[in-house]
This record gives sequence, structure tokens and C-alpha cells, in this order.
Amino acid sequence: MLYDNTNIRSAASTQSSIITKAKRGDQFAVIRKEGRWYVIQVDAQTIGYVAEWIVQVTKRPAPSQKTIVGKTIVIDAGHGGKDHGTTGVNGTMEKMLTLQTVLLLGEKLKQMGANVIFTREDDRFLSLSERVYIAGKHQADAFISIHYDSALNRTASGLTIYYYKSIDRSLANAMFDPLSRLTGIQQRGIRSGNYHVLRENSRPSVLLELGYLSNPNEELFVMSQDYQQAATEAICNGLLQYFGK
Repeated sequence: MLYDNTNIRSAASTQSSIITKAKRGDQFAVIRKEGRWYVIQVDAQTIGYVAEWIVQVTKRPAPSQKTIVGKTIVIDAGHGGKDHGTTGVNGTMEKMLTLQTVLLLGEKLKQMGANVIFTREDDRFLSLSERVYIAGKHQADAFISIHYDSALNRTASGLTIYYYKSIDRSLANAMFDPLSRLTGIQQRGIRSGNYHVLRENSRPSVLLELGYLSNPNEELFVMSQDYQQAATEAICNGLLQYFGK
């Protein structure tokens, strides 16, 4: 760092919240560069952003954080093909939004050095059993299933983290803080969910409901690029915390 009191932020914007401040001479590992911002490893659990014009990079950006390098992460875009999932008030199909989120998340995890396996990379139907099989086949270190929620009450709002087996509670716990801190969306908490992809999964697994498409305001919010960036960054943070435990 070139200056005292350098702001380390939660996203690549001077309008984003400040995670912490650094002193002149402080050094951090660089994970990657996004535009005019460096993504840095603040500590074992936290990723931050710092503007390129207030730092000096003395080495090439580190390809990844050590705790996630080589870990096999299976990421599952919920629904697909003939299974549309829910459809938002404004017409957003869950199956397409989950795919968008998963592809963005996958790129970030690859840049961090993870071995990323997608259950699907396009609009195709997969049974729940096939999704679980992929996790087992690749001996996933973590299985993350991405969904968006719906309710009859159009004011229902928020993000929910589900796990099934008690051994997977630690993965759910690791997701809670970064998703709460970075997404700007109401946190509905961690819950036990009797879902096939969790119940029948032999690998560490969670299912994330990343907002309500039945709420017209939240539908527009979760579709935004800012939210997609924040949510996927939060999941990366959660995985770093989980593997760094």
C-alpha cells in the first residue's frame, strides 16, 4: 500500500462499503484484477477490493488463495430444460437466472484455482439423481446448488441457506456472514432442508435460495449485475472460510 488509511472495499466501486483500512507498506496477495481494481486476500476468510491507483504491485497477481487451490467444487444451476422452476412477476425464468449465476461463480472460482465442475452449462434438463451423481463421481469437496425463491405473498423477501446433514452445517455457516454482508438483501437464515440434492448427497452440500422472484422489486434487484457480482463474490468468500477452517 502506498498510503496510510487506504480503503479496502467490499466491491469494485468507490461507493461500496469499506471492509477495513490498510497502512502504508502493508502487503496483500492479489487474486486477480477486475478493471481498475485488484481483488486481494485480506485474511483467510475475507476477499477485498482496492483501487489500482493507490497501490503498487510488486509481483504478478497470485492465481488463487491457497486454501481453495485444487479443491473440487460442483456448482449446480437449479432446474433447466423442461423444468423452468419458478417464473418471476416480470417474466424471469428461474432456470435461466440460476445458470447465469452459476457460470459467473464458476469463472471466479476457476480464477482462484479451484477445480470447477458444472452440473449443467446450458439450458438442459437434469434429474436430481444425476446432479447428486456428478458430485459423487468427482468426489466434490463442496456442492453448491443455486436457486431463486417464490411465494404467494409478493412481499416475501430474502435469502435462505439450506443444509440437510449435521456435518454440512459448517458449510452453511461459512456462507452466512459473507452473503449477509455483501449482497444487501435480507438474510432469512440457515435452515435444514429435506431436498434430494442435499439428502442423497454424500459430499458436503448446501442449497442457496438467493432471493424471491415472486417479489417484483426483489426480482429486478437479483437480476442486476451488481447483485450477481456481489452474490457470487460472497459465495467465494464463504468457500474460502470453509476450506480455511
